[in-house]
Amino acid sequence: MRPSPVELPLDDPRWLPLTDVHQRFWQRTGSPHLAATDLTEALRSPRPTRLRGMVRYQRERMHRPELPERELLPADYWDQHEVQHWSDGLLVAIKQPWRGVAIQQVLRACGWFFVWGPDVEEFFGDKSSAPQPQQQPQEDEPQRPAVRRAKELMAAVFPNDEFRTMKVKVVWSACAPEAKIRQIPLPSPDSFSRAMGRRSRK
Repeated sequence: MRPSPVELPLDDPRWLPLTDVHQRFWQRTGSPHLAATDLTEALRSPRPTRLRGMVRYQRERMHRPELPERELLPADYWDQHEVQHWSDGLLVAIKQPWRGVAIQQVLRACGWFFVWGPDVEEFFGDKSSAPQPQQQPQEDEPQRPAVRRAKELMAAVFPNDEFRTMKVKVVWSACAPEAKIRQIPLPSPDSFSRAMGRRSRK
């Protein structure tokens, strides 16, 4: 029997970044947009096999010291939120009704939202199961892990996309402390250049 949500350890290394879980859905559907829709439904589902999520607040950058550092997300959280794939990365959108129109306030998902790893393993089946035939993606190829990490770091350090007018080396240096805090390898300047949509110099 699975533990109740309150029993999940919030500082456990088995929590996976939302971006990594989206990649699993992308490989299965062949479309990053369908993958985002399916991931939202899996997080929203009230079934016992639903994917459980967590948000990690960056209280200093948000100027909200009263918030907890980490918080479990109930299934109904995703009634008002959805995962979206945009050209510059994975996002979470808050839907707010206004004069009958759904207005979306966009929040960056990279580095903020996580999914409980054992739920993901159960959702996709045993790791030892036979691999499925490789699908040819219908849209862009999934990004390299280093490029994804670079985007996650930039989203955390530059929440308002300030990096767009900055040089690659400056962005790379600014993201180094964040990588150290997360205890992850700092991607190369070339990976940051690709994440910023700029051609790397040879």
